[in-house]
Order: sequence, then C-alpha cells, then structure tokens
Amino acid sequence: LGVMEQRALAADATGTVRLNGTNQTVRVVAAGAIAAGATIYRAASGKVDDSGTEVFGIALEAASGDGSVIEAIRQ
Repeated sequence: LGVMEQRALAADATGTVRLNGTNQTVRVVAAGAIAAGATIYRAASGKVDDSGTEVFGIALEAASGDGSVIEAIRQ
C-alpha cells in the first residue's frame, strides 16, 4: 500500500500513508551505511539497505549506519 509518514506507537493509532508509485520522497530508516545516490532495497524490520533483492528506491542522502534516517525517492 505505502509508507507510514510517522511511527505508530499503538495498534489502534492512525497516521498518514504515502502511496507506492507516486514518486514522492519519503524518510526511511537505514539498516547500515548507505551512500547518497545508491539504489536501496527493502531490508528486515521495515528498514532499507544498499543490497538486497527487492528495490525500494534511491537514497537522496547518505546514511552513516544502522538506524540513520534518510530521505529517499520511491521507484
């Protein structure tokens, strides 16, 4: 469906979802270091990484390591 714009801390919480395929930028959590401009892939626990099998998009800024929040554009 899409990506939550903000973390939902409770099961009944509501929030805004950016729909897949709309070519908008989103904030994502990195699973490791990622270079700006790198193709990023879906990783475990809802994170992204610079290796994998399912393309998520392009990193618009560098991630210094696990847990870094970066901006990316969906593909």
